[in-house]
Amino acid sequence: MVALREYMQVINNQLIINLPKDFNYKEVEVVIMPKDREDLSQFNDEIKKGLESPISENSHDEIFDRLKTKYAQN
Repeated sequence: MVALREYMQVINNQLIINLPKDFNYKEVEVVIMPKDREDLSQFNDEIKKGLESPISENSHDEIFDRLKTKYAQN
């Protein structure tokens, strides 16, 4: 499955979506939600680091506890 996520500005009640050149699908599902006040996009960088790193010796619980401690807002 291919998924794209992007925050966009709504102008005159319209969105303009530019798809990558290699996006070859003829039909898509569009889900539109207001941007949350709490932006958790910083987790994307942490997830990418984890996917690109060697196999971790930590359990999922230890990894998520560390992420919660690092990013949780009091």
